[in-house]
Amino acid sequence: MDVAKEDRPAVFGLPLGAVAVQPSAARRFGVSVLAVAAMSAIRLSLTPVLGHSSPYLLFTPAVMVAAWYGGLWPGILAISLSTAVGTRFLRPSVGGFPIEDWDRLSLFVVVGMAVTWLQVTVAASTERIGMLLTRERAARAEAEAADRAKDDFLATISHELRGPLTVVIGWASLLREHALDLASVRKAADVIERNAQTQERLVEDIVDSVRASRGTMRLERRRLDLASLVAAVVDATRPAAERLGIAVQVTIPPGESAVWGDPVRLHQVLSNILNNAVKFNRKGGAIAVRLDHVNDRACITVMDTGAGIEADFLPHVFEPFKKRHASTQGLGLGLAIVRHLVEAHGGHVGAASPGRGQGSTFTLSLPLMPPRDAAGEAPPCAARSSHAVRRSS
Repeated sequence: MDVAKEDRPAVFGLPLGAVAVQPSAARRFGVSVLAVAAMSAIRLSLTPVLGHSSPYLLFTPAVMVAAWYGGLWPGILAISLSTAVGTRFLRPSVGGFPIEDWDRLSLFVVVGMAVTWLQVTVAASTERIGMLLTRERAARAEAEAADRAKDDFLATISHELRGPLTVVIGWASLLREHALDLASVRKAADVIERNAQTQERLVEDIVDSVRASRGTMRLERRRLDLASLVAAVVDATRPAAERLGIAVQVTIPPGESAVWGDPVRLHQVLSNILNNAVKFNRKGGAIAVRLDHVNDRACITVMDTGAGIEADFLPHVFEPFKKRHASTQGLGLGLAIVRHLVEAHGGHVGAASPGRGQGSTFTLSLPLMPPRDAAGEAPPCAARSSHAVRRSS
């Protein structure tokens, strides 16, 4: 939303919010001096007409200008200068200082201070109202963005669910009409199963996203060997990579890489990252998976030679409903769920890419468990193997 193009309420002809920018002190006090000088010149030019009566009357506009533009102290400076000029140059040089002149001077000072206070109060109120309006516009823009995101999500989910469902309905109709031979029936069964699994993954992503946002996702933790889990996920992903001619290289250190976590959820995390490395890679590309121990943490790095990630999209790669390309299938929930699951295990996940077409690197780290002792005892927290992960505030 372009706030600058909106109609703004105004005070004294100035749009609200514009008075928040204060000029420099030199400019504010300079305006005060110039305003008094201008009124002095005007009053001196009118001396043949007005004589020495009302020596302070025309200085009130100067005080108003000084207080409006500069605030309290420039207003007080204008009162002081006006008093000095009126007393020195606009009064008779003889006859002392009669009581009438004291009355005029006192009235001018009181009116000047009142005008200054009023201008300062109006300026502060205008600035405060401008800030409130700015916050209101920001809140309204945020609400409109959330509403657009909801509409985009509903449009995306309806499209993603309609695609597999249309395929299932089409093949089911052919099966009902008995218009297929045995080979086609088997193909129909495979297509129906594959599209049903696609719908199942979509529904699971939605459910996991809701659980993550509400803090009700449950983790069944136990001691597990991360090296074995990485090897199993790579083996499960390798056939899809080989169909595209993508070479997968795995580097795993010897020995146990024990972590305290949910094997199903960590399998989901690694599968999502590796499947993305395959999906966004090029034919004949490569994927490198490496497991390292850095201090007391296990670090998994997945590098690919695929499409890469644009610099402007990289900060949003783990946000829900964000997709690298509009044509990419899926709801854009996978990496958001990955981040939630990794953080729920006390870990961290990140992404890096030199740019579009230059591949990408995903890294995740998890806290390592100490080696098993001689007795092979389980950690003290083993008694609480199941609990709900609450979102931190």
